Parts: sequence; structure tokens; C-alpha cells
Amino acid sequence: MLDVLSKVKQAEDAAQQLLGEAQQKAVAIRADAQKQGKTILDNAKSDAARLSEDIVSRARSDAQTWLENSKSASENECKAMAQRSKEKLTAAANLIAERIVNTL
Repeated sequence: MLDVLSKVKQAEDAAQQLLGEAQQKAVAIRADAQKQGKTILDNAKSDAARLSEDIVSRARSDAQTWLENSKSASENECKAMAQRSKEKLTAAANLIAERIVNTL
């Protein structure tokens, strides 16, 4: 009977030891998972920041290109309008001069 109680006590001790080891492994696994999760999150944040910088840089470049094209188009349109105005002004001056001459 004493032998049976001793075996039961040994089994309980072994189970207790296994439980302690399992708890230690669980703590280690959890700590490792948290560390890996933090690393993954940090990497994702870095990737997102780089992607954001790339998008902003491309948007600025596109905006600068559009601005330059718009400025060039506006300058060309202004020159064309100035030329048309000059031509019409010259035609008007000639017409006025012609009418003055014809009335004399």
C-alpha cells in the first residue's frame, strides 16, 4: 500500500513538473510571439511610411509637371491672344485711317 501511495506521489510530482514546464514554454512562446508581432508591425509601419513617401513624391512630381504644362499652355494662349489683339488693333487703325482719308 505504501508502494502505491509512493507511485501516486511520484506521478503527481511528475505531472506537476510537466505542468510547470508547459507553463514556462507557454510564457516563452507568448514572449516570442509578442516579439515577432512587434517586429512584423514595425516592418509594416516602415513599409507604409516608405510607400506613403513614394506616393507623395510621385504626386508632387505629377503636380509639378501639370503646373509646368499649364503654365506653358497659358503662356502660349496669352501670346496667341496678344497677336490676335495686335492684328485686330492694326486692322481697326487701318479702317479708321481709311475712313478719315475717304471723308476728306
